[in-house]
Amino acid sequence: VSRTFVDSGFATSQVYDYCRRNAAKGRFAIKGIGGGGYPLLYKYTYPKGAGIILTIVGVDDGKGQVLSLFSKWHYPAAEGNGYGENYFREITSERQIVRKGKLVFEKINASDRNESLDLGCYNMAALRSCIQGDEKEFWKRRVAALRGEIKKSARTAVSRQIDIWS
Repeated sequence: VSRTFVDSGFATSQVYDYCRRNAAKGRFAIKGIGGGGYPLLYKYTYPKGAGIILTIVGVDDGKGQVLSLFSKWHYPAAEGNGYGENYFREITSERQIVRKGKLVFEKINASDRNESLDLGCYNMAALRSCIQGDEKEFWKRRVAALRGEIKKSARTAVSRQIDIWS
């Protein structure tokens, strides 16, 4: 596993502690931001005193990307594969609407669960953070900085070159 994103929206201090201890293994805290207009990998922040990198994920953009790929995926028909009725109910539990000029997602039925859709969004963000050149270099340098392997003065801007094969 190259990268693991852990949602810090619940039990925040425990998530931060886990991610701080496991940053070298590619475990990073995330927080979703909704409302439309935010790209999937919106920004990286450093919560004060936490000693971690927090990735802000644009969930509406991510959900749109997941659902745009939905018709291209093939799901096995065998029982017990994780893609049962509940999975499909959860992944289709929201719809895209226009609110204040922005495309946003809202639940169709407020009592429906949407964990499968959220998980798809967060997995898409983790994947993109691994394969985009600038994010890849960013993460390498930040993990090294957290581990104390580079000096603060040596931190420089990342390049725009994309290398997905290494």
